Amino acid sequence: MSMQIIGQQAGFVTDRAYEQIDYKEESTYITIVTWETREDLERSMPRVQAEYEKLSFDPSKTMRNLHITLDRGIYTEVKT
Repeated sequence: MSMQIIGQQAGFVTDRAYEQIDYKEESTYITIVTWETREDLERSMPRVQAEYEKLSFDPSKTMRNLHITLDRGIYTEVKT
């Protein structure tokens, strides 16, 4: 649901998801969303939150219920 809402925002370029399952069978997921500009990202945040509220969707509550920890950051691509 989240990625569908995020993907409709102005300035959204692409998203990718990766999974790692370790020897304990614990999963780590990484989602990377690319935006045209940082401003597009910042403008999208209240719009996405408003869409969540319309749907009565609370991402924080969902993550707590599923025992998901979140480590959010904003990164800049390094040209190699």
